Amino acid sequence: MCRNPLYNQTAAPPRSPSLVFLVGIVGVPWQDIATADSLSGTTLKYLTADELRTQNRWAVILGDPQNGVLPTDPLMSESVVPRTGTNPILNVPLAPVTSTNPNENPINGHEYHAVAELQFACIFPLDTPLDCGFVAEDRGCDCRPLELIDPTNNMPYNKPLCQPPTGGPAVTTQYFAKASPGLRELQVLKDFGSTSVVASICPKQTTGAVDDPSFGYNPVVPAFIERVRGALRR
Repeated sequence: MCRNPLYNQTAAPPRSPSLVFLVGIVGVPWQDIATADSLSGTTLKYLTADELRTQNRWAVILGDPQNGVLPTDPLMSESVVPRTGTNPILNVPLAPVTSTNPNENPINGHEYHAVAELQFACIFPLDTPLDCGFVAEDRGCDCRPLELIDPTNNMPYNKPLCQPPTGGPAVTTQYFAKASPGLRELQVLKDFGSTSVVASICPKQTTGAVDDPSFGYNPVVPAFIERVRGALRR
């Protein structure tokens, strides 16, 4: 064991813990960690770690795992079994496994018949749909023929990832990407404190100019800069 060099107080001058930052782009709906004014429109601004605490968002996205308390957002429940409930931020219910509309729930589409992986925390459209019929097994395409039907009981998985944006049965073209609930990562970010930055791996904007501040993961940059600027002002 040795002292973490990031916090080695014998350095000259010693580094303050307030100058060490942790950024996490994890499986969590962006709606759960966004400011109220960016829930609509095209812009996205993430809540700071302090705002996540004061607005009680940690209860929404993390709960209290050590005491068996689940997140109040059912989308953040780590479950293979289809979940029920309502997202408390948008006040929209989870859609059932029978849905053929990948947009019925605006956050994760709908639940599906999961076997080897968790229900999704969120999904987002791919820029270019992927034809899984021509993708090698090690490429991880979610809509290969063996990913559409459970061979043990011939039941369709009915993944929202594999349904056209306009709706319909699942096919071997993947239209959406997904993220599972990132509870362990979120616990680390919560414990890290005010200098953590929590962002979603499911972007709000996936179309438009790549240099648009709201495109893809661009919103993470100003969130990080804001944390650094605030620390340097202290």
